[in-house]
Amino acid sequence: MAKGTQTSPRRPGYLLLVCPDAQLLRQHAEECAAQWPPASGAWERFCYWGDEEPPRAFWENLSLTGLLGTQRLVLVRQANSWPAAVWHRLSKALSQPLAGNFPIFCLEVGFEKGKFKVPAWLMKLPCWTFADKQGWIWRNEGVTDKNIARFVQDEAARAGVRLSQETLARLCDTLPRSAEVIANEIEKLALACPPGTAATPEHVSTADWIPEARLFDCVDALMRGSEAHVWREFGRIADIEGAAFPLFGILALYCRRLWQLSAGESPPIFGASRSLLPPLARRLGPAGCAFAIAQVVEAELSIKSGKFSVQQAVEFLLSQLLTHFRPGR
Repeated sequence: MAKGTQTSPRRPGYLLLVCPDAQLLRQHAEECAAQWPPASGAWERFCYWGDEEPPRAFWENLSLTGLLGTQRLVLVRQANSWPAAVWHRLSKALSQPLAGNFPIFCLEVGFEKGKFKVPAWLMKLPCWTFADKQGWIWRNEGVTDKNIARFVQDEAARAGVRLSQETLARLCDTLPRSAEVIANEIEKLALACPPGTAATPEHVSTADWIPEARLFDCVDALMRGSEAHVWREFGRIADIEGAAFPLFGILALYCRRLWQLSAGESPPIFGASRSLLPPLARRLGPAGCAFAIAQVVEAELSIKSGKFSVQQAVEFLLSQLLTHFRPGR
C-alpha cells in the first residue's frame, strides 16, 4: 500500500511525506523524529503551514545552525499549498541541507485512481527527483474502502478491544475514512466494553453519525425485500427525525455498491451485505440501481424543500424501495 522511508543509520537530508490523512502524517513524522534523533539532546521543534508565505524565520531555521549547537526539526504542514515560486527557492535551499537540521514537508494531497494529486511541476523539481532516488519520499494513500478493515483491526488490537465480525463489519460500513476518527471510536469502545467482553454493534450505535443500530437491520431487511422485517425495524427507531439523513446516507452507500457491482467492479463489502448485494445487483442491473439511487436523492430533496415531512419522506422511500427490491417483482 505504501512506500516507506528506507531505514538507514544516516539521517535523510530532508523528507517528503505524501498522504491525505493528517493523523497518519503526524504519526509518521513523530516516528521519523524518533528514528533519527539529534546527536545530543532533543530536537528544537518548529512548525509552519503551507497556507501562508514562509516567514523569514523559516528560511533561517532551514539554513542556519541554532545557538549552542541545537538541532532543529522543521515540520511544514500542507506544504503542497505553497506556490511554485516558493518551491523553486526551497529546492535550491535543499540542495545543500544543513547537517544539524531535519526538514520534513507534509504534502496533504488526495489519492484518486491510483495516483497522488501532487502538482506535476513539483515532481519535476530537483529536490523531488533527488529525494525519490534516495528513498526520502513516504507515500500513503490513507484510509480507503479497501484497507479500512485492517486499520480498524490494528487500532482495536492496540487498544485491547475485541471486535466481533458483525461489529467489525458495522464499523467498516459506517466509519468515515479517517485514521483519527477510527482511533477515537475504538477508544470509546474500549471505555464502553467491560473487560474480557467483545464490542457489539450496540456499542457502535453511540457514534455521532449513527443514531441507532436499528438502521442497519432495517436496510438489510430492505435489501432482502422483506416487508415485515423492514417495518418492524423501522418501528423500533425511536428518533426518526434524527435517523432520517443517516439512513439516507447508508442507503446511498449501499446503492453505490450495487451500481459498482452491476458495472462489474468489486467494491469492498462487509458483513451480511456480502451475500445480499451481489445477487440483488445482478437482478436490478444498471437501470435498476440508478432508479434506487434516484429515489434516495428524491427523498432528501422532498424533506429539504418541505414537500414531505420527515416521517412521510422516509416511509415513502422505504415503500418504493421495497417494491423495487422485492424478489420476483
